[in-house]
Amino acid sequence: MESKKSTQSDTIETHISQLLNLPDSDPDGKKHIDAMASILTEITGISSDFDMNAWQDANLDTGIAISPVQAAKCTDQVIRTKRFIQGVKSCLDKKLAIKSDVNVLYAGTGPYGMLLLPLLTLYQKRPINVTLIDVHSENTQAIKKLIEALDLEEFTEGIHHVDATTWQPDGSIQFDIIISETMNTLLEREPQVSIFSHLVQFLYDDGDLIPEQVLLGARLKAYEIYNEPFIDLGNFFTLNKLSCQKLSDGDKTPLSGSIELPERFSAMAYQMVQMTTDIQVYENIWLHENDCSLNNVKSYKRLKLKPGGQIKFTYHIDKVPLFEFEFPTGSVTFDDTKVPDSANTTIKQLNRFWQATRQLNEGNKDNTFAATNYQTFRAFHDKFDVDYGASLGFILQYQPDFSEFVSWFDGQCAQ
Repeated sequence: MESKKSTQSDTIETHISQLLNLPDSDPDGKKHIDAMASILTEITGISSDFDMNAWQDANLDTGIAISPVQAAKCTDQVIRTKRFIQGVKSCLDKKLAIKSDVNVLYAGTGPYGMLLLPLLTLYQKRPINVTLIDVHSENTQAIKKLIEALDLEEFTEGIHHVDATTWQPDGSIQFDIIISETMNTLLEREPQVSIFSHLVQFLYDDGDLIPEQVLLGARLKAYEIYNEPFIDLGNFFTLNKLSCQKLSDGDKTPLSGSIELPERFSAMAYQMVQMTTDIQVYENIWLHENDCSLNNVKSYKRLKLKPGGQIKFTYHIDKVPLFEFEFPTGSVTFDDTKVPDSANTTIKQLNRFWQATRQLNEGNKDNTFAATNYQTFRAFHDKFDVDYGASLGFILQYQPDFSEFVSWFDGQCAQ
């Protein structure tokens, strides 16, 4: 009678084979991932359905290592899981075609080792040597159970309960492939940068990191009422083997720089900067915007940007890694007692209203100038049949300079 142990391995092998042959749009992809996750849960005793509040993250000096349960939940993102597995397989196949044996390091395995262990069921008797690292003892214990239950002992060189940002291998071992998916949107919070920049020293010159590249980009987005396209600002940060080698050598230049803004664009329309995260898992296998949570867009809103300026950035590596951005914004200085004169009464009234409203937007809630002139401002808008609330909302939301507000007001009068 066939043992439960081999049955589990065979079932995993069947599901992983079918998953890899499905297009992303096929709903059966989720079925195969869920089936594998069910087996991995049974073996490890750790389920993505557990209450995350009952499990602790590990707070490292270089970032947050998410809890075993949260790591297990990542498996639920079908496209993310599938493309990482596809990337690992493609890289393994390429290495096996040219090498007598392949050394693989997997840092941050989580409880399932999902990006590699199920895949190894396809490679029985192949010369693959695997080292597995995780900072959570629950994860390393779970990995040991999986190795035994899925008959993967032949591949396993070692399982280490250790922080991957400080781990030192025994002897002079080098790796052909280093896998680590310990990241979040915009490389924030988790220690992906520190893990790769430390482990890259143990990578062969012709070795590969997976993911191969993480590209962070920026773009300007206009408010919807303007119906204007994105303005692409290009990539401003790349995490790959080259940048990791620089960081490993003590060169911190990749961690700071600037993003150039166009010389000409409407600062009123484009008041939002969006930061994007694109992931080249391996060669032609990518994760792009909307593919998974790693590709979420981070938006910085209500910015009065200066055309031709620079957005300066610095990546801080500490307990909660993140990018700090300095935006080149204009500012308006207000003086309640000095309202600019104008030969044109209409322009003067517009200027007084614009200035008072912008003061509210700057946080001056105790604005007696705006309060005492409220009836005058309302009467002025009624005279031109322009909705007062719309005018107020336009200034508060879009922060136009005075010429932009006049142009908008003229458009309202013409309607």
